[in-house]
Amino acid sequence: MKAKNNSGYFYGWNIIGAAFLSRFSFASGNASILGLFFTPLNAQLGWSRTSIAGVLTLSRLFEGITSPIVGTLLDRYGSRWILVVGGIILSLGFMGLSAMTNLWQFYLVRGIFMAIGFSLVSMLVTNTTISNWFVVRRGRAIALAGMGTSTGMLIISPITVAVIAVWGWQTAWIFFAVLAWLVVVIPSALIMKRRPEDMGLKPDGEVVNSNDYSNLQPEKSVQYDSTKEAVWTRRQVVRTPAFWLLITAISSSMFAFQGVNISIAPYAEDLGFGAAAIALMLMARSVATILVTPMWGMLSEHVHLPTIRVIPFLIQLLATALLTLADTNAMLWFGIVVYGAGFTGMMIIQEVLWANYYGRLTLGTVRSTSLPLQVLISGGGPVLINLVFDLTGSYRPAYAAFIGLYLMSAILIWFAKPPIPYNFANPDER
Repeated sequence: MKAKNNSGYFYGWNIIGAAFLSRFSFASGNASILGLFFTPLNAQLGWSRTSIAGVLTLSRLFEGITSPIVGTLLDRYGSRWILVVGGIILSLGFMGLSAMTNLWQFYLVRGIFMAIGFSLVSMLVTNTTISNWFVVRRGRAIALAGMGTSTGMLIISPITVAVIAVWGWQTAWIFFAVLAWLVVVIPSALIMKRRPEDMGLKPDGEVVNSNDYSNLQPEKSVQYDSTKEAVWTRRQVVRTPAFWLLITAISSSMFAFQGVNISIAPYAEDLGFGAAAIALMLMARSVATILVTPMWGMLSEHVHLPTIRVIPFLIQLLATALLTLADTNAMLWFGIVVYGAGFTGMMIIQEVLWANYYGRLTLGTVRSTSLPLQVLISGGGPVLINLVFDLTGSYRPAYAAFIGLYLMSAILIWFAKPPIPYNFANPDER
């Protein structure tokens, strides 16, 4: 029997809550958190920065390989059991990392096995689910859930530093294993649903009248109809110019972000900052991203305006320039904080763009078509920047190159226009 929304409370807010918790756990795999393990792993196991960072490139590769399968399952069955299985895989993987002694074990567990888990709890899964539940309020819904990652970074960064200092890096991995159960496996099993039609509801709930969707004109986003919505096949998606413009712009900026993100902790160490100060920097960045996330959510609901689309890329360009030229404590802190704020905007805006341009019914298929290319391109960032460091003794040459990538991304995203749908379907029949 289908549930009714007689109480006025929309179940989509539960979906946001479960997605928030999943994103909280995802912070444990963030490149900045891995950067906190560089020094202890080097001291105890003798691994270089490049060899440690290389695991992220391998991980991103396997995330890309598995994403088409995940996207297809997501459109058909929803996110509940995808997230549950992903959380269990991550928990087992973190337990494995706590017992590793060789580099090949690190690559096998973190680079391959856990990559599957991260793919199953990725933004592909959570944001696609949210985009199915929200249309008019999609930007702010994605932003609220996305705050889970920033909140996770805010809380996990100092805990990781403290645990490593007192009990060692092995115990930090065990902490992450327990966390995966508490914030991914259990909440997802209890809360997640595929889309509102499965419960007899409509996107955005009764607080938004169905006629309000008429405001989404074709030139702004894919046309929304209460009975028919756009559906896409992979072949149709890759034939649209918007697909390639979005892929190139986002992948280039992600390449730069992955490189800068993993280098922040060791870069600050090289400038004379200790572990506690670095943790405070990462916390400050997280606070900044939390504060600006609601603003990005509101702005992202106007992504049909090119000026809105390019803002986060230009902010990241500015922040990278600040990091490159950092010669004072204030400039370094400001660069890190601004960088986080810009990246948050880019991630929210790109998710809303994909959903608005291609619709929600086959969004898993669309996003999983883009992700393999995206991760293939962006995955080289961590290795490149640490290779540059090993060759030159500085991260700054790579930072300078990343500034150019952000400028290119801003130009490409400016020209990305919504595609014209080929086919339509009734949401209640899928």
